[in-house]
Amino acid sequence: MRVAHAQWLNGASGAGSLATFMIVTLLASSLVSLAAAADTWVIYPKDGTKTDQTGPIFKKLEDLAGKGKVSTSSAVKYGVNFWKCALDDKKAKDLQGDKDVGKNIAVVTKQCQKDCYDPTTSPMRGSEDELVSVLPSALERRKPTNDKAEDELVFLSQQQGKSLKDMGGKYYYDDIAGSGVTVYVVDSGAYLDKQDFNTGANVQSRARWLLVGENQLKDDSSVNTERTSGKGHGTCMLSIVCGAKYGVAKKVNPVIVRVPKSNTVEDWLEGISKVHDDVLARNDKTKHSVMLMAFYFPKDKINDGWIIRARMLIKDLVDWNVLPVTGSGNGALKEVTGYPAAYGKGDIAEIVVAGAVDNEGTPYAGNNNDPKKIPNIYAPGVKVHCASAFKDEQDKTSSGTSDAAASVAGLAAYLWALKVPSESMTPMQIKTYLEFLAFPRKNDASIIATYNGFQSKNGDAPGAVCTDL
Repeated sequence: MRVAHAQWLNGASGAGSLATFMIVTLLASSLVSLAAAADTWVIYPKDGTKTDQTGPIFKKLEDLAGKGKVSTSSAVKYGVNFWKCALDDKKAKDLQGDKDVGKNIAVVTKQCQKDCYDPTTSPMRGSEDELVSVLPSALERRKPTNDKAEDELVFLSQQQGKSLKDMGGKYYYDDIAGSGVTVYVVDSGAYLDKQDFNTGANVQSRARWLLVGENQLKDDSSVNTERTSGKGHGTCMLSIVCGAKYGVAKKVNPVIVRVPKSNTVEDWLEGISKVHDDVLARNDKTKHSVMLMAFYFPKDKINDGWIIRARMLIKDLVDWNVLPVTGSGNGALKEVTGYPAAYGKGDIAEIVVAGAVDNEGTPYAGNNNDPKKIPNIYAPGVKVHCASAFKDEQDKTSSGTSDAAASVAGLAAYLWALKVPSESMTPMQIKTYLEFLAFPRKNDASIIATYNGFQSKNGDAPGAVCTDL
């Protein structure tokens, strides 16, 4: 190309030389255009609730990207979560330093395009006297179900002083089973054509869906038999929460908040925002809900805009009687710095951060632990059983703090539905109640593991055993 251009400069004449110059010029222009190709950028406002700040930012973005080329993620009552638009690197860099709107922008970051971080695979109290006074009579009415239940369910109704073997393979719980409480599962979706979902209380027929992103498929990410597309994380989480065979609280109202397989950190924030808007739409603070966030983002995988915005939405959800539950992460770290678990270090007192134990109460080796009492509670999370998202198998085993968090979410919903010790328990009170009932299965008093409070007179289990699947 340089030779051709030099020939023209040296006096080459004729139509052929002019044509050559035009071709060279067009090629050079194309290369410049490719070099300045626009990527998708994500822009977080410092305060998405203030329209006098977000309005000018949006206008500036449209000036840069073009009218109709800016997408907005927003939440009811709390305004803008973030914007997305295509910008070249220079425009994106200049945006945060812009004299008019830069001061109101928290973060400008390039959106992940491929091989994005998967947070589901991260290597991952009130007055106790009041609670004691209601335990004996209120919890005696629970009855057995799931004859020959998996040990991780038997674990939940295992009384102090008894071994799993003493429980006779039965999981005891009150037949209310979480009825009336909504559980939001923010995850990869769910594959519902499974026995755990289409028998018993029939989750398949009752589940609602909230879909994130343009891909509006409802299936989980692992429906093929070749096992090349994901691992069915959401299917397993839903199964542990409310499956007919493997579920802790079989009659909850399940809402599947599906984050698409090819997701970005913003998709997970959008999932939380979807829950927020759904809760506010019902406009009833007397209804209890649990939000399961069985994922963990190391701090270097997200940004301050994400952290601030998610905190705001979760705190407002708590005000609307929603209990947030998450896992501590599976990295075997001695400090919890990733999110949403790190909110449990003081930002959001009500959030329950679960660690995993095996069915004997021994802590899972991968638990992230923090001096600030994270995890707050432990639950079965080692080789637990759940529904599989693959078409050629009904179930599978899974390990990690996600599984423990799902178990805690189901138990929280179950206890809330009992309306014990009060019909109007707040998220903080239900967290305190979970911790009050929990007890160590081993000698380490700090490893308190979940217990549903099952008690029976004379040591005999009341009621009848339900038919096993």
